[in-house]
Amino acid sequence: MLQLTDIALFLISFAACTYCIVLSRRLKSLQDTKNGLGATILALSDSVSAITSSARETRQQASELYVRLASAIEEANQACLRLQEVSAKSDARHAAFAGEAEAAQRHFKSEFEALVADSKNRIEEMQRLNEQMRVLTSGTTETIVQAIHRAAHLQTLPKPRQVSRYEQ
Repeated sequence: MLQLTDIALFLISFAACTYCIVLSRRLKSLQDTKNGLGATILALSDSVSAITSSARETRQQASELYVRLASAIEEANQACLRLQEVSAKSDARHAAFAGEAEAAQRHFKSEFEALVADSKNRIEEMQRLNEQMRVLTSGTTETIVQAIHRAAHLQTLPKPRQVSRYEQ
């Protein structure tokens, strides 16, 4: 004879079995590599790879810019030394040859203008290099932020669906 406790135990077991089936289906859909958490993990992995390669390229470009900037600074120092030499020569000539002072001043002026123009060009190049370095740095930061936002948008979980009585 069936007792009330046997029926209750059977109904509870049936409900637990149904719940396990629904839970199993939900776990399978969560692990799906197209729409579930697996897709989000794949997208994050791809984003990390992209960020790593972007950072490597940025470091390489920054190092190249550093070499160019160091070269430009060295050339500017050489120009300063030349300017000092020209200035010293001009002073010596002026003291020794009063008659040649006007010719020396013209020579000094042309050399000085050329050096000033050269220095201006070098300063503009340094400013461009500095701006390029700033753009590269900000570009990397924007790439990282975009990758994080993209990964966050891909991390949508599927909506649970209702199990009808016929599927049980």
